[in-house]
Amino acid sequence: MRVTTSAGAVTFAATSGSTTLIVTNASHGAQVADFVCFTGAVTLGGVITATVLNREYQVQTVTSNNTYTITSSVAANASDIGNGGGSVIGNYQLTTGYSTFTLGVGWGAGGWGGSVGPSATTALTASINSSSTAAVAVTSTSGFAASGLIYIGSEGISYPSTTGTTFASPVIRGFNTTAAAHTNGDAVFQYPSTATGWGSPATTGIGIQLRLWSQSNYGEDLIINPRGAAMYYWANNASPNVYDRCQIIKVATNIVTKSGTFTPDSTCPSVTNFVLVSDASRFTFAFGTNDPTGVYATVAQDPMQIRWSDQNSVATWTPAITNQAGGIRLSHGSQIITAIQTRQEILVLTDSAIYSFQYLGAPYVWGSQLLADNISIISPNAMVVVNNVTYWMGTDKFYMYSGRVETLPCALRQYI
Repeated sequence: MRVTTSAGAVTFAATSGSTTLIVTNASHGAQVADFVCFTGAVTLGGVITATVLNREYQVQTVTSNNTYTITSSVAANASDIGNGGGSVIGNYQLTTGYSTFTLGVGWGAGGWGGSVGPSATTALTASINSSSTAAVAVTSTSGFAASGLIYIGSEGISYPSTTGTTFASPVIRGFNTTAAAHTNGDAVFQYPSTATGWGSPATTGIGIQLRLWSQSNYGEDLIINPRGAAMYYWANNASPNVYDRCQIIKVATNIVTKSGTFTPDSTCPSVTNFVLVSDASRFTFAFGTNDPTGVYATVAQDPMQIRWSDQNSVATWTPAITNQAGGIRLSHGSQIITAIQTRQEILVLTDSAIYSFQYLGAPYVWGSQLLADNISIISPNAMVVVNNVTYWMGTDKFYMYSGRVETLPCALRQYI
């Protein structure tokens, strides 16, 4: 869940003859196509009963920071004049994110006044709603100014001081921006004081990431990851007719499965770009990730860092003589784009190279080999394995790998 409201924070309003319901929730932070599940509601007085209200809905329109609309399964009648009562709770799921990848350019791109890159980065360790002025908990404040301005998404937040893992209260929300809710694992940035002046355009575009998910089966369960956020565990329920929502995989948080409960250790990644579970040996790989403790990787997300859990365990990420957890940082490229399981190996592609990962067993566990450099891949989903031959699309050509990397002849290349 992105955020769960307090009881009574949500109210409803209906119009006779219409299936559209207006939902009021101050600073809800929702966007069109987001999902929200209501509980604790009572009837509006007519056909909009508690059963109709207490279910999952998708946001249809966002009319203001405090209101949005949903579509009821039945049209209201003249008796539906209530507001749902004083015990309604809204459980907001993760935002749907952007549907396309775009570049923000011009005024304000990259931070205040045109800065083209952050001077410090970290990640949230707890979700915050759009109105809280309490301390902001993060993995680390190392590298951040003693007081100043941070950005989470497009929201600016001013803070008076720092501790080791918090920006102290009272923070000022929506500083020259619009306040919004944020989720555990969201990236936190600070931009340098040398940023260009008011109204100055950025010289390069700043990527605005679309909501892109990676997913991999973990036995009968599923591990998924929205790019640049936390990992989640979708547990198969004991009842075949029940489909549980995902549970966040994070430090000291219990994850309930059909066969029991497990709790990730203190070094479990809090932010990741891509997730994959090896097929035969069943290791969980986090690509472009971090270590909240800063011992086995940087506290902030490192786009070239790979970490894997112990075999058959999503709970154990701390390497020890008694397990096979580990990690490695790749050297060729600026970020890991994607990875794919083949019959004999795991192929990992950065923005300029391809690596082969093979299981060696203890003590090295996984060995990496650089297969080719000076290549490209156009997106995380532009790769496929067919008959044990791997194909992918680069920025200006097509490639294949069948034991060696080759350029794939293509008569259509000049038109793409």
